[in-house]
Amino acid sequence: MGKIIFMKHLLIVIVTLCFISCKKSSSDTPVPIVTTDSFTVTVNNGYGAGKYKIGDTVHIFSTAYTDAQAFDKWTSSDVSLLNAFEEWHTWFVMPAKDVAFTGSVKSITPVTLQYEMIRGRDRMKPVYYYFPAGHKGFVYLLHGSGGSAVNVATSYEFKQLYKDLVNDNFGIITGIMTTIHAYTNDQNTLDAPHPKGDLRRARAAAANIHQLMGAR
Repeated sequence: MGKIIFMKHLLIVIVTLCFISCKKSSSDTPVPIVTTDSFTVTVNNGYGAGKYKIGDTVHIFSTAYTDAQAFDKWTSSDVSLLNAFEEWHTWFVMPAKDVAFTGSVKSITPVTLQYEMIRGRDRMKPVYYYFPAGHKGFVYLLHGSGGSAVNVATSYEFKQLYKDLVNDNFGIITGIMTTIHAYTNDQNTLDAPHPKGDLRRARAAAANIHQLMGAR
């Protein structure tokens, strides 16, 4: 008899626990699992701010500055992420955290390019140049036959380039570079061994732009 009573009480306890458990699970609101795959880029004195996914390639640009200024560098606790922290336009791969970068400028002496028309083979050609006193070398800024010396002298990207060069005491000269190649009478028309063992002449004539003796 006592055993039967014990079993009844045990059954009541089990039913009560099941009821409580079911009631609790039905009323609880499930907590969603949040996965963050995007983070924020903040750019001070520049452009490129926004939200990016982890692994994105992010480009940042400094704000435009005056002729008496040149870009100095980007500063940040995460500056090591940048491909080139001293360039006004640079990039990095988005990490799994928020990042911030600040661009700064430095004062320079404004650069005014000199202009001259120089006789080319067929016509007069415009050339822009600047020779600072005590310069340590020259940099030629060349454009192809479809380009223009005016673009080199006035486009924003080239202006930042030659301002940095002159500020570093380099002279600059703009110019055009056109490659004209004439075949010689013993060049191959297709890649093949050359009778004289000359590896350059073994290349197909149309693909070999190396100047050879007599080619003009």
